[in-house]
Amino acid sequence: HHHPLSTLGLNLTVFKPLDEKHFILAFVSADANGNFVLFDNQIGNYIERSKYTVVGFYGWKRSDLSMIAVGASRTYRPGALGIIPLILFNHTFENRKWGIESLFPARLNVRRSFNPRNLLMFGYELEGNSYSIINRATGVSPYGPLELRRSELRPRITYEKSLAGFIWLSVQAGYRIAYNFNIDDKDYFRLIGSDRPYYIENTLGGAFYFNVSLNLVSP
Repeated sequence: HHHPLSTLGLNLTVFKPLDEKHFILAFVSADANGNFVLFDNQIGNYIERSKYTVVGFYGWKRSDLSMIAVGASRTYRPGALGIIPLILFNHTFENRKWGIESLFPARLNVRRSFNPRNLLMFGYELEGNSYSIINRATGVSPYGPLELRRSELRPRITYEKSLAGFIWLSVQAGYRIAYNFNIDDKDYFRLIGSDRPYYIENTLGGAFYFNVSLNLVSP
């Protein structure tokens, strides 16, 4: 049987204003990633190997149209575990038609607002995680705790439209560039620029993708 790469996760976001200008923003998630399907009888093996992401920011509100924050993340977004400095920058220009939504270097969007119910965004996102690869027959891997480091850089264009109230339609098209698709034999901590050799190295080509979704967005 073929089993796709799947993710089952929980996340928590905390926003704490310190005063009228300054705030703290934190994000924590736990993801069970691997070659399983929902209601899999081996799901416990993947939950035991859950991956944890922690993000923390200190920021300030420059105006009603602009905010900036600096922080860091313990993340698997590049595939392997690393600590990455982050800059959050959200800004709407005075004409209200253009804006920037950035969590650099993880993602960046330039936003064009035709009206409050129709938005067009173009930018990129670095998306990825680390996946446990388990032998389906035995429930373990004979080669140790193998980890597939999947990470993609996705240049993309997104159109979002409010259909009714808090129901939004999102249509996205982009190109998937494989940044990492290698395998480690342990859950190594890889700093930026690490020269530690991978257990297996893979090279993948890029591919176009298209996605349509319905989202519930709080007012």
